Amino acid sequence: MADKKQIYLWYGANDFEIHEKVNQWRDLFEKKYTSLNVSIFDLKDGGGRSDLYKDLKNALQVDSLFGSNKLIVLKNFLSPTAKLDKDSQALLINFFDKVSATFFIIFIEIGSPDKRGKIYKTLVEQSKAGKSEVKEFILPNENMLGRWIASRAQKYGAQLDQSAINSLVGLVGSDLWQLDSELCKLASYKKGSLISAPDIKLLVRGKYNEDIFSLMDAISAKNKSKAIKLFQDQIDSGANEIYLLTMM
Repeated sequence: MADKKQIYLWYGANDFEIHEKVNQWRDLFEKKYTSLNVSIFDLKDGGGRSDLYKDLKNALQVDSLFGSNKLIVLKNFLSPTAKLDKDSQALLINFFDKVSATFFIIFIEIGSPDKRGKIYKTLVEQSKAGKSEVKEFILPNENMLGRWIASRAQKYGAQLDQSAINSLVGLVGSDLWQLDSELCKLASYKKGSLISAPDIKLLVRGKYNEDIFSLMDAISAKNKSKAIKLFQDQIDSGANEIYLLTMM
C-alpha cells in the first residue's frame, strides 16, 4: 500500500490473484487503521440497490469518528450487466478528481469490464496521467504454470520435483484455487520433504479424469491400443492437449 495511487481497477480471468491481492490490502489496512473504515459494495448479477447512492455517498465522506483513512472496494460495478444508476455513476466520477489523500478505492471485475462505460474510460485516462492503476490479471499459460506452482509451493515451505509439477498440471490444469488448496495439503502431508509424482497420485483428485496415470503406464508399456483409447478418454473429459503432452 506504499503506492501513491489511490484508485485502482483490477480485472481479468485470474480471479484467484485478484481476490488474494484485495485480501492482502484489506488485512494491511485493518492492521494499520481499523476494519470499521472498510466499505465493500457488490453489484453482482447486475442487481442494483435502492439505497446504493446514499451508501456510496456516506462511504465517500472524509470525516469519520474512526479516522479519515478509508478503503472502499467496488465489485462488479463495471461489468456489461451492471445496473449502476446514473446518480451513483456521476458521484464516483466526480469523486475521482477530488479524492482525499487518505482514501483507497479498488474496483474489481472478474473477466473483462465494459470498456464503453464512463467510469472505465475515466480510469484509463487517469492511469495515463499516473493518477490511477488499471491492471489486468491474466491466468498463467502452460509455459508459466509450472513456475507458478513451484513459487506457490514455497509459500507453504514445500518443494516439488518436476514429475510432481507435471502430474499436478495434468490433473488440475490452470485452476489456481484448486492448485493452491492441493499444494497446502501436500505441504502438510510431506512436512518439508520433496513432493514427487506418487504423492500427487495418492492425494490429488484431479479436475480431469484420473486415468491419466493409466495412460502414462500404457505408453510406457507400449500398449498402443490402450494408450489411444485412454488418450481419447482424456480429451473427452476436457483435458488440455498441452497438459497431456507435458505429462508424457
